[in-house]
Amino acid sequence: KLLAPNANTAGCTGGCGRLMTRSTVQRWPALLLPPLLLMLAAGPVMAAETVDRGAFSLLYRAVFGNRDDSAAAERPPTPMRVIGAGLGRTGTSSLNAALKQLGHKPYHMAEGVVDQGHEAQWRRVVEASLAGNTSEFKAATDAVIDLIATEGFDATTDYPACLIFEELLRRYPDAKVILSTRSSGKSWAKSVLSSVGHIHNVIKHRPFSFLKKLRDGAVMTRGMYPMTGIKLDKDDVPEEKSLIASFDTWAAHVRKVVPPEKLLVHIATDGFVPLCVFLGVPHSDCPDEYPNVNDSAMIRRAILLFEVITWIWFPAAVAIVLLIAYALVCCFGRSTPNKAGKSQ
Repeated sequence: KLLAPNANTAGCTGGCGRLMTRSTVQRWPALLLPPLLLMLAAGPVMAAETVDRGAFSLLYRAVFGNRDDSAAAERPPTPMRVIGAGLGRTGTSSLNAALKQLGHKPYHMAEGVVDQGHEAQWRRVVEASLAGNTSEFKAATDAVIDLIATEGFDATTDYPACLIFEELLRRYPDAKVILSTRSSGKSWAKSVLSSVGHIHNVIKHRPFSFLKKLRDGAVMTRGMYPMTGIKLDKDDVPEEKSLIASFDTWAAHVRKVVPPEKLLVHIATDGFVPLCVFLGVPHSDCPDEYPNVNDSAMIRRAILLFEVITWIWFPAAVAIVLLIAYALVCCFGRSTPNKAGKSQ
């Protein structure tokens, strides 16, 4: 069915020197059109200002991490000096930045779990806790605490480290505990539901579920909520009423467990002064301006980016395969001249 070189065709020409019939060539654009249209429709969304460099950076770190192994093997375990007992979305990113300014190396969800690739270890902790397996939970928690110390972290903030503040305090009885909080449980619930409360529902889907790091991350982030008594609705999203109730219950639990002289209840608007006094930082070394790291918008943009990828990855993959197949057929397909052509 292939035509001779001088036939009226619309196939491949040039380097490959192979020609296809017009009907065959015209069939390929029809096959490629739907996935290409989907990709083109998603293109403006991904290129929009709503998806900025920070969102792409978070995507990269979620997939590949951002681990620094320099001299890690030679570094002795670091004792914990500051334990963050505040739940995520209570100003933990700002506290993380503040502790850095005071000379600490805080273990945070982004810079600890995600960058260091600790999702599998925390998944083990979460699953043991939800299963009620106390011996496995202790073993998993001890392993995580050892890992944190080996990596050189001397402070913790944010999820999921806040969930084991009691175990950290038992290991490091001289450490001080900071309970970061917000003005109300309602404001906290709103912050969770507008940002991190949905992320496990996105990364559990393909193509992210192809990667063990993200599969572990999805199980870990989903399981953090039931560990503090938060209920999930039928769509696997934390319930607002349950978030509000758990916020108050968690704060009361921390106050009950931690001796008053070891505990600081801190709101970001309190600034550096109470933090420096609590940690024994001289007034001359206490910074003036407390960091204001509001990453809610960046998290929402990252989730949007993740969602776009879940929509377009399959049609994009199909389009690429079809383009490759078209190129191979075009370049390596053999023409079969008709007999008349041979006789001439």
